[in-house]
Amino acid sequence: MLNLAYIKNWGTIDFFILPFFRERTFPGEKGRLRFQFIIDTDNAQYESSQKQNHIDFAVRYSHTLGNFDFGVSHFVGTSRAPRFIPDFSDSTELKLIPFYDLMNQTGLDIQMTTGGWLLKFEGITRASRGERFFAFTGGYEYTFNNIKDSGIDLGILTEYLYDDRDQFVFPPNPFKNHTFVGTRLAFNDVQSTNLLAGVIVNNETGSTFLNVEGGRRMGQSFKLNLRIRGFNGLDESELFYGFRNDSYFQLDLEWYY
Repeated sequence: MLNLAYIKNWGTIDFFILPFFRERTFPGEKGRLRFQFIIDTDNAQYESSQKQNHIDFAVRYSHTLGNFDFGVSHFVGTSRAPRFIPDFSDSTELKLIPFYDLMNQTGLDIQMTTGGWLLKFEGITRASRGERFFAFTGGYEYTFNNIKDSGIDLGILTEYLYDDRDQFVFPPNPFKNHTFVGTRLAFNDVQSTNLLAGVIVNNETGSTFLNVEGGRRMGQSFKLNLRIRGFNGLDESELFYGFRNDSYFQLDLEWYY
């Protein structure tokens, strides 16, 4: 990627040239958060005849006005998220072939910071294959700083996620009408102890996706990481349905030397 930034007092304009493309990787049959069907990444297809060598372009304008930080962006090139084409050539099992379309996408992001409040909005509109869709997420984070002089910060987060894409035209997205509620703990200690926990609720089916992440340094060379993923009440119509048996608890100990 090549990036040229033009920085002035009225804002920053970033120009991007992306001359190469890297295909997505997906979990295999024994991988975590795997799809219901095998994804054949060895036979990926592209709308562009140049395939991975198609040159993509992007531009973004960003600026700060008072309590507001905002940016407007536009991208032209190969979609980083493929849609999937069923492959019935193997009589023993159905496979999905990733197909990378060309697209145009315009985005807007706004954040307002005031006191302990962060108000956020991110939205995009994307055109591909003669169709267009709109998606956005918006919400807030409020932080209680230095609770009872303990040095601990507690953040409360709420977001709404919406996506109106046609699953048969565009790459699938599991968050079509969902609400996220969570909390963030920052201990602000020497060990950088932190914890983020939240749940995403499908407003139509009531199913939930639990996510917990945390970390803490131990001594001079070790770090302990926690991760929990949990799925509950998934409906067959949901993209997450293939993950219904993939709930897990993971604890990692990293050694730096």
